Amino acid sequence: MTGSHVVISYDPAPAAAKVARWRWTLTWRVGYLLVMVVLRIVAEFFKTQPYVDLAIECLTWTLVASVVLIVYGLIRWWLAAREAKRVGVGPAIAIGREGIYSEKATLAWPELGGVTATNGRLGGSPTLTFTGREGAAVAFPMDYLDTLPATIDSAVRTMSGGRARIDFSRLDD
Repeated sequence: MTGSHVVISYDPAPAAAKVARWRWTLTWRVGYLLVMVVLRIVAEFFKTQPYVDLAIECLTWTLVASVVLIVYGLIRWWLAAREAKRVGVGPAIAIGREGIYSEKATLAWPELGGVTATNGRLGGSPTLTFTGREGAAVAFPMDYLDTLPATIDSAVRTMSGGRARIDFSRLDD
């Protein structure tokens, strides 16, 4: 809180950690796939032994599952990297007695139509959206703000004089 404004800043550390976690997961899955490929090749040399056909079939299904998990990991890594690029640096929102200020827009309390929190898509961060009565909307990723949602809600309620609050009901969907 600075003066008569509550300043909420971006926190890029969780976004970078999410990208690093998916990169590590992807590396581990590729390593696992390589080990399974080697085992599958070795099993081919012992094809004349009993029960090796069953082992080869199990290894084949494990390889298929590994490829599927690698594709899933690539998608999640790409989504995390894309989301990390959207996270700004410095102040995101300033909430004051007059309204809400950001680099994207300024909304006075009488112009504010609503404040909603919605789930992120495909494992992304939940989004905090300030919508104006004219339809203009300003959205912020809640996971990458340095302030908890309940604290932001308290600031919105206090600074708006009780005229606005965050609608968290869509987070339950």
